[in-house]
Amino acid sequence: MKRKEEERKREEERRVKAAEEKNSEAVEGSRTLQEENENRKVQNTHKPREHETENTHVKSVEQRTPVSSDDLKRDESQASTSSTAPETSNLHQRGTNGHLDQPSPTGNSQSVGPQSGRTVETVQAGPVCLPDTTEQKRLAWMLSCIPWSKLCMQNRRKCALGPQAKRKGARRPPQPSLPPLSVDMVLQSGAWSSLTQVTTVILEDLPGCNLSTLSACGQLQSLSLRRCGLTSLEGLSSCTQLRQVDVQENSITYVDCRDLAQLQVLRLGRNQLTSIHGLDGAVDLVELQLSHNRISRLGGLEALKKLQSLWIDHNQLTSTRGLTEAFTLQHLDLSHNHLTKAEGLDHCALLRTLRLAGNTLMEAPSLRNHVLLGELSLEDNSISCLEGLASCWLPLLHSLNVTQNSLTQLPLLSDFISLTAG
Repeated sequence: MKRKEEERKREEERRVKAAEEKNSEAVEGSRTLQEENENRKVQNTHKPREHETENTHVKSVEQRTPVSSDDLKRDESQASTSSTAPETSNLHQRGTNGHLDQPSPTGNSQSVGPQSGRTVETVQAGPVCLPDTTEQKRLAWMLSCIPWSKLCMQNRRKCALGPQAKRKGARRPPQPSLPPLSVDMVLQSGAWSSLTQVTTVILEDLPGCNLSTLSACGQLQSLSLRRCGLTSLEGLSSCTQLRQVDVQENSITYVDCRDLAQLQVLRLGRNQLTSIHGLDGAVDLVELQLSHNRISRLGGLEALKKLQSLWIDHNQLTSTRGLTEAFTLQHLDLSHNHLTKAEGLDHCALLRTLRLAGNTLMEAPSLRNHVLLGELSLEDNSISCLEGLASCWLPLLHSLNVTQNSLTQLPLLSDFISLTAG
């Protein structure tokens, strides 16, 4: 019995050992097969397929191989000389107008190196050309424009023609007798101990007064007196350092800026002025605000050779002829007057902003010498046609308002290349 059991155990051990040997052989075989398959895949990736030709467009798997400059030159040379594959070149056909047509949206040209099998992408940016009508307007402006330097020289010659009769200032209307501005109020407007130290005065809502007190403020640079019952702006000739004056919302009818050669900003809005006068001494004036007065004509701007901004809206103007002397203006607001025609703008070649809303204009102004204009406001007039405006060369015009007019149709405005819909 013992022998039989021992034999049975030995037989089982032999079977187990044989099964283990078979399993190990199978695993080894599968490993070998897997390695062979991987080797075939690697060889296939480097071996070109038989049905592909040398000129097949392949996104290179071999990007690790550097592209030499000779290859690039050879590929570009092939792309430029190829005539059988138009999609691989970026040569633009010429139109009948002699200008280059617009390039393709992508702007890319692809060429294939016959030996390397690589795809080389090149980008060629063609010249940007204006449409024919726009180009004609630009050329017409170049032929007819008056350079600003020439306008400046013409104005200087007028001043150098010899002694001219001095322009008579506005007649000083009778002024009510008003008390002088309180010294204590002036000193309390800042940390001052005496009038000679005062550099800034800001006061509002005072009873009527005159400005004789400020004659002692030789260092005064900024003056703001709103709603202080002023009837005149005078008595400041000793304030030679004055640079800014804001006397809006008073009852001023008379202005005298004698000896204020450093004055740069003058705000006279919402007063009772009927004319522009008394500014001959303010030769450095840059900004002049005259809104909401009773001014009926433009004049008195001859001495202001540095004036850049003029607000004269909400007045009673019927003519703009006085603008011929204001050749340095960049911003002009003539809104809400009684203008039927905009004259004298030809010499304002530096204008960037022009507002003419709320008048009775029958036609748009002539702007053939205003290449810098960026904003034009013509709303609330009686304009029936914009053909004259559409014929002008205004490359920087980005804002145009023509609402509330008598327009029956709008001309093509595509030549205003900076204009945006709003």
